Amino acid sequence: DTLISEALKDLNPDETQDQLCHLLLQKKQSVKGKSDYEIRQKLIRFALRRGFSLDEIEKVLTSLH
Repeated sequence: DTLISEALKDLNPDETQDQLCHLLLQKKQSVKGKSDYEIRQKLIRFALRRGFSLDEIEKVLTSLH
C-alpha cells in the first residue's frame, strides 16, 4: 500500500493527459468504424484498458475535436 501511495503522488496530471492524448491520436489513425460514435467508443475502451479513467479520456477526446 505504501509503494502504491508513493507512486500515485508522483503522477503529474499534465503528463498523464499528454500521454493519453498522444496514445489516442496514434490509435485513432488505425481505428475503423461506421460512425464517429463507434470510433469514439472504441477509443474509450482502448484507453480504459490502458488504465486511464473515463474522466481523463472524455477530457482528452473533447479537446481533440
